[in-house]
Amino acid sequence: MRVRSRAIPNRSIPRRRRARWLACACALICLAVASARPLAAQDGELGEALSAYASADAARLEAFVLQPRWEGFPTELLVERTAEGAVKGVEASVLLAALEDYAARLDQSHRILGKRATRTSLKATADVLGREVPEDIVRTVAAANPKDAQLTAAMVALGDLVAAGVPPREAEELLLDAATRRPDNEEVLRLPARVRRWIRQGYQPTDAAAEVRRTMGPPPRPGGGMLDRYTKPPPDRPF
Repeated sequence: MRVRSRAIPNRSIPRRRRARWLACACALICLAVASARPLAAQDGELGEALSAYASADAARLEAFVLQPRWEGFPTELLVERTAEGAVKGVEASVLLAALEDYAARLDQSHRILGKRATRTSLKATADVLGREVPEDIVRTVAAANPKDAQLTAAMVALGDLVAAGVPPREAEELLLDAATRRPDNEEVLRLPARVRRWIRQGYQPTDAAAEVRRTMGPPPRPGGGMLDRYTKPPPDRPF
């Protein structure tokens, strides 16, 4: 006598288990679709840049650029560097090494800036570190400029001062003096140009930075001070 096997009706499967199976199936489908696309940004800037390289090199570059990192990592900065390298015809191995160095400096910048790191401040800080400015100087200048716009301006100025030949310690002192005087960000960005003017007049970079420090105005006095009695006219009195 043959015994027929009866299929288990769907209602015998717990709803939670079916939902879990459905979620797993959806995840596998998404993974398959993602793996079917060799270039995540096929129609974007990264895809266009990688099209200049052989498929194997493009795959290595893409894997590094899109590698998962800490939350908020500015992947677009690596994409920009990749596009620049492709336009200049940089070999894939050289470009990959440059991207690895840049990503490491972005990681270091993130450790320095912490939670207040933004795309602009990370980029400016990574560029400063690329000029071999000691990390303790970068940390000190960053701490003296708490707001993002101030921080970015200070980092850009720090990099430009070092590029002009000012030793990092003297550049640090100049920017710390500027921070105590609380000038606007445009004035901070003009500091390297002021230093270069003194250099063109024959001053050494260190002396030029010292002259700029000397000619900066005094720090503001909250609520005024004794000097205000002589620099400000007396108020009009009603009697």
